[in-house]
Formats: sequence, C-alpha cells, structure tokens
Amino acid sequence: TKLYNGIKGLLQEETALATASEYREKQDKTALETTSEDREQQLLAGRGCGFHIARLAQSHENDNKLVLEFFSLHNPGKRGALERAWLRPELPWKLPLDGINEYFGREIAFYFAFLGHLASGLFWLCPVALAFQIASWATYQEGGTPVFEAAFALVSVCAYAVILDSWRYNQSSISHLWGCYGFGGTATARVAHLNSCEVARDCATGKLTAKFPPKKRAGAQRKSRAVTAACLLGLLGAVSAVFAVREALASAGAPPGVMVVPVLLNALQVAVFGHLWHVIAQRLTEEENHPTVAQHNEELFRKLSFFYFINYNASLFWVAFCKGSLSEEGCLDPLTGEASCAKELATQTLFVFLTNDFGWRMVTSVVLPKFNAWYAAKYNGLDEAAMCPIELQFATLERYDPTLELVMDYLELYVQWAYLLLFGASAPLVVIFALACNLVETQTDGRKLLLAYRRVLPRRVESIGEATSLLYYTL
Repeated sequence: TKLYNGIKGLLQEETALATASEYREKQDKTALETTSEDREQQLLAGRGCGFHIARLAQSHENDNKLVLEFFSLHNPGKRGALERAWLRPELPWKLPLDGINEYFGREIAFYFAFLGHLASGLFWLCPVALAFQIASWATYQEGGTPVFEAAFALVSVCAYAVILDSWRYNQSSISHLWGCYGFGGTATARVAHLNSCEVARDCATGKLTAKFPPKKRAGAQRKSRAVTAACLLGLLGAVSAVFAVREALASAGAPPGVMVVPVLLNALQVAVFGHLWHVIAQRLTEEENHPTVAQHNEELFRKLSFFYFINYNASLFWVAFCKGSLSEEGCLDPLTGEASCAKELATQTLFVFLTNDFGWRMVTSVVLPKFNAWYAAKYNGLDEAAMCPIELQFATLERYDPTLELVMDYLELYVQWAYLLLFGASAPLVVIFALACNLVETQTDGRKLLLAYRRVLPRRVESIGEATSLLYYTL
C-alpha cells in the first residue's frame, strides 16, 4: 500500500505527459533544481530518486513506456577477471564461488555451488561406475542375473546419500560465510502480488495492509489441481499409446532395429509434454499469486518437478516393475532382441537419458547460444560504434529472468538426479554422461551470464530452497 501510494503521488504530474521525451525533459529539469542536500536526504531516507522502478517497468504499457528496462551494467574489469577465473577447464570443486557471489549475488552463486558440488560427487563415482559397467559387459550371459548392476545400485545409493548430506553441511557453511543465514523470513515481495491485492485495515495494529483474498487463492489452487490431473491423464494416455505401438510391433515380429522406434517415440513424448506443462505451470502459478518471490518459485518448482518426474520416468517404471508380468509379449531389448527386462531397462534408460537430459541440455547450453550469437552479430543492423555502453548492452544482450531460468536449471538437475538414483544402476555408464553434462554446464551457464545476458540484479537467499527437500524425497 505504501509503495502504491508513493508511486501514485510521485507520478501524478508525469502520467499526464504525452511522450517519453517530455517526461525525460521534466526529469532533467527537476534533477537540476534539486540541491545536493535534498538528494542526500533522499538517499538517507532510502528513497533514491523516489521511483519504484520495478512497478514502472511492469506498467510501461499504460504509462507511455516511461521505463523500457532496468538492469545493472556489466563492469568490464570485474567481468574480465571473473571470466578468466571461471571460463577455463577446471575441476568442479574449484569454481570461483566468492567471485560469482560478489558479481551476481547469492541466488546465482548458490546454484553454481550446488552444481559444482554435484559434479564433484559424480567425479569420484565415475571410476566406480565405469568399473562396474566393464565387469557387467565382460561377464554378460544371455538370460543371466545382472549381478554387477545390483551391486552398483547399493554402492551408488550410498554415494548419492553422502553427496546430499555433505551438500546440506556445505550449504549451511556457505550461508554463514556469505552473511545470509536466516534470511528466508525476509523474502522479496512480488510486484505482481502487490498490484492485485485488496487493501484492508489490520484489526490488531490499525495499519493498512495489502492482502490477496484467500478465497481467490483457494479457487486458483483448486483450478491448478484439476488442470494437473487432466494433464496427467493426457500424459498417461500418451505413454499408453507408445506402449501399444511397441506391443503391435512385437506381435508383428518386427526386427530389433525397428523396435527402437517406440523408444524414440517415448523420448519425443517426454519432450513435448515437458514443454507444454512448463507453459501451463507458469500460468497456474501466476494465478495463485504468491506474496513473495521465493514462495512463487518454490510452488512453480513443485508443480514442474512432480509432472516431470512422472513424464520422464513412467516408461522406465513400467519396464522395471510391471512389463514382465503384465505384458503379453514380455520384455524385449530393442537392440539385441533378447527377452530380458534388465537389458530392455538399460537400453531404455540410456536412450531416454541421452536424448532428453544429456542431448537436450547440450543443445540448449552449447548449440543454441552459439547460433543466437552468430545470428545477432550478422543481422542486428546496429551501429555499435555510435552507441554508449548502456544502449549497447540493452540492444545486444538478452534479459535474464531469474525466476524462469533458475527454476529450469534446478529442474534439469532434479530430472538428472531422479534418473541416476532410480534407474542409473541398470546402465552405470549414465553417471559419466551426467558428469560430462554438469561440467559443460558450469562453463556454458557462466558464459551466458557473463557475455550473453544483461547483468543480473542480485537477490539474497539462504539456500537453494525447495530443491533440497525434493532431492531428499527422491532419495
């Protein structure tokens, strides 16, 4: 309420202006007439120039585009030093986390701290996984029991428990060192929430407070549950259709090479439904209108992780636990044609992991950024020599949305975690691909933040939030 009344009073004259140029002229004149003592008092009062920039940026369509965008400028010297320390081949536990924290803030730094920690754990697990995979190949017998895969399941689940427990300790240590421990109770309020609240007087304090009506939020949450159930039914229908295709091909006596088609269809189904649900989940979470950025992000992450868990793993659960006893045709490895559920699960896990986790993350982290940079350099049509640094960064760098970007980054790690924990033992080789993917992402994500995005506005957090809980639930 204070923010709204303040911005309304400060802009009551400016909103009548017809163009942005007239507004800038008036602001320049006002700035010249303001004495240094006045400006000092404004700064001491925490007002700065007196404008709530986030509100102006969100309402630019109705305010003659007074603010197109706001962002911190990159510091060439500090960015160059961080680039030299970060964007080079390095062991995952040697990431310059303090430098990332100082330049981008706690929220970004915590993500890279967890990514580096997970990559460090997988680094030591890789030789063990490779040894078990080679032993499995060397002692393979058709129709035999997958002894080494079972042994690796016990070893790997202990390793993942150690990785997660050690992360909790490291997270607490980092939070203390960076001075943000216990900061969760003072989370940043969402502007979208404030804009749609109703103003009421608090009976206890007598002060005006802005609250989103509980009935509206309850109705939005009921709608979310109904839409989620409908989407899950559609997902299960698509998975069933893929299984039906597979059964039809098996009944027709298709050769092993053709039996790969259902596996590829399953990978396509995972990608399509994942993209659709991403859009739907964002819309549903916006309608629920959570009061803080942290609560909004955690709820969005919960929605996405729940659906993605079923989307990515439904076919693997079917092969691992149901297909051998419920399917008329039984299990059949699409590559070798062997009637073995263990071999089919290993092949399916490798295909799904390489196409949807490793393959998709490599495309979005390596291929697309290079293409976008080439396209922008060739077709932007800008006279960069005549532009000041502010104009140049605004025109050539993309806007970074920490809500969407970080939620999706954590979601990718959660999907990988579920693959490794639940089905990685059937194909120990996926541990090596997971490590390679994480090592590449520590470099490509850093390159995007430093060179492809405008500088991120920092937000202070005390942990990686809901992701830790979901990782433990999966374990």
